[in-house]
Amino acid sequence: MDNKEFALQEHEKWAGKIEVISRAKLDTPEDLAVCYTPGVAEPCIKISEDVDLSYKYTRRHNMVAVVTDGSAVLGLGDIGPEAGMPVMEGKCVLFKEFGDVDAIPLCIRSKEYTLRAKCLRHALAEHDAQRACADDCDDRLFFHNTFPPEAFGAL
Repeated sequence: MDNKEFALQEHEKWAGKIEVISRAKLDTPEDLAVCYTPGVAEPCIKISEDVDLSYKYTRRHNMVAVVTDGSAVLGLGDIGPEAGMPVMEGKCVLFKEFGDVDAIPLCIRSKEYTLRAKCLRHALAEHDAQRACADDCDDRLFFHNTFPPEAFGAL
């Protein structure tokens, strides 16, 4: 079996390289009431009063988006957002394994980079663009300064 066949076999076996794992356990009805409703209202209220608390009460402090429109994936050209997903998942694995940073791949069928990036700005601590910012992008959207210094360890 050559490397290409092996890579396809592994990707099929994994059926995706990442998954979401809950940090909250829901063993009892009380656990559910704290994790979701009515308990979730308290952090929501606090965050509405001070948005910086979103870094304290949510995973936002350690979550990034790896975004592509599929137009420049690993030098393969404009292969589309769906075809870019394996690369975006791979980048998410790198964030987790080398920096213990949670990452989600977002493969979006839109060339409107500025709009995509602005929509993500308030949801995540970081935005890792697969493609350089378009000329009309009014800011670079690489918010490395929002991570605490220890977020990337020795990287």
